Amino acid sequence: MATYKVEVRTGDMAHAGTIDHIWVTLIGTEGQSEKTKLDVWGRDFRVGSVNPGLLFSEDLWYCCSVQVTTPEGAALLFPCYRWISRGEQVELREATPIKVFEENIPLLKEHRQKELTEKKDLYKSHSLSSPAAEYTADHWRDDDFFGSQFLNGVNPMMIRSCKQLPPNFPVTNEMVQPFLDKCQSLQTALKVLVIQLWRCWNKSSCTISPCDPGLCLLYLNSEKLLKPIAIQLYQQPAEDNPVFLPSDSETDWLLAKMFIRNTDIMDHQSVRHLLNTHMLLEAFIISALRNLPTVHPFTRYMCLKNVLFKLRSPSIKQVQWINPKIDFIKVPEFTKSEVTQRSLSELTYSDLCLPENITSRGLDSVPNFYYRDDGLKLWSIINRFVFFSRGGALLSLKHRRLRWVSADLSCSNITQFDPKSPSSGFPQSFSSLQDLVKFLTMVIFTSSAQHAVVNNSQYDYISWTPNASLLLVTSPPSTKGQSNMQSILDAVPNVGDTAILAILGWNLSKEYPHQIPLGSFPEEHFNEPALKQMIKEFQAELSYLNEAITDRNLELQVPYTYLLPSQLENGISR
Repeated sequence: MATYKVEVRTGDMAHAGTIDHIWVTLIGTEGQSEKTKLDVWGRDFRVGSVNPGLLFSEDLWYCCSVQVTTPEGAALLFPCYRWISRGEQVELREATPIKVFEENIPLLKEHRQKELTEKKDLYKSHSLSSPAAEYTADHWRDDDFFGSQFLNGVNPMMIRSCKQLPPNFPVTNEMVQPFLDKCQSLQTALKVLVIQLWRCWNKSSCTISPCDPGLCLLYLNSEKLLKPIAIQLYQQPAEDNPVFLPSDSETDWLLAKMFIRNTDIMDHQSVRHLLNTHMLLEAFIISALRNLPTVHPFTRYMCLKNVLFKLRSPSIKQVQWINPKIDFIKVPEFTKSEVTQRSLSELTYSDLCLPENITSRGLDSVPNFYYRDDGLKLWSIINRFVFFSRGGALLSLKHRRLRWVSADLSCSNITQFDPKSPSSGFPQSFSSLQDLVKFLTMVIFTSSAQHAVVNNSQYDYISWTPNASLLLVTSPPSTKGQSNMQSILDAVPNVGDTAILAILGWNLSKEYPHQIPLGSFPEEHFNEPALKQMIKEFQAELSYLNEAITDRNLELQVPYTYLLPSQLENGISR
């Protein structure tokens, strides 16, 4: 029987060795050897060794190469240079390079194809890694896709109905008539929507994307498509502030849409994402931690231990960790301050309560508004969970117990968001059970569903820079007919900044390991049968909604997945 000598070389970096058992099988043109354990006297496969070794890690071993000496004395090298985990089988080819047409052994041809299949699965291209991201790259120029993003994209909070145009938006019927349905005029069209964007840039002091509030008029046509029909990039009408129309040159219209989207994304990152989810939740959590012990009567009598301490406990850990690290917006400090301060002064309690928010914006009947449809159903499910109703009968709460809640659950931290405005609507105390339930519903919805909408959608819509960039590095167009495709290229950031923004979007949007799904309680802090039953019912309702959304998404060209209960977290972790 022919004897082959096998030497295995272990890497010399820290923790490269192993005390696990290593077997080898030699495969050749005439068959294969038996599975043979590699072993010599003493300790095998230590760091930097040839053959034997000392274990520094039970799970991983770094193998540099395997050298096989044939009975004829030929030395065959099999490079490896990779970490191998316990139980893993690794197939190595001999080091001599060989082209595909030179492969003449079926076994090696099969191995070559298997390796390429595994590599394609391992090294997936993440530039277009989801149906939504792929669709965005293909359709970012389309007017109907531009409009749909204000309903179901990264920031569905800016759009609102418009019964009459503001006086500083001089759109005439003659301008937009070609884009309206037959027999309709600007005055008679009933389904007209307008977006009014806040000032996100100061033209006199900012050299990056200087843009005042943009005005974008969207029209919902008879095909239920929402399309932009007029864009003005600054507030005050002027000769150097024209109203752009779909009939303008392709690049003029594209630039106008890009600058509107740029301002929208700035609002999204600074206000809807950072301020209205992360910072809001941190304020509530700090207030709860400072004012409520775990044994407080509120948690006992209201059967809501999990809402403040058990359900919220994942959020408490995660929000306080992530908030100091989320200052990723690559814009001047004064700009972020300006945006957040202005937004803070205008924030109301109703803005954070989805049913009221949708109604106040006049969007109750707009079709294909999946953020609204899924969000309202989730709001109701969470509300019933907090309410803990049984057959429609509310749990009773005596007035003195409610006084305990009002006295102990300080709202001072929350109302710092708008303490000076008497019309903000933020509760200073709770005068009824319904008020308390509404507030807790808002907190849970904001930390789970609302954050998922503004966070998890980022890569899908922002990774393709021309569609929605946080940075545009030229001034908005001030005249018509002067742009070309080079103007589009000049406006987008350089390769480095583009990559940074795409990576940030990817890291924030991707699913993190060990995240806690909404309705899950890995740390059990309660044993009351009623509470356990309530949790089961909550989980069942979430499961039913998950099935309904999944079925609906099968019919959509771009599935809306951001409010799938199975993908929602108990709190903010990214």
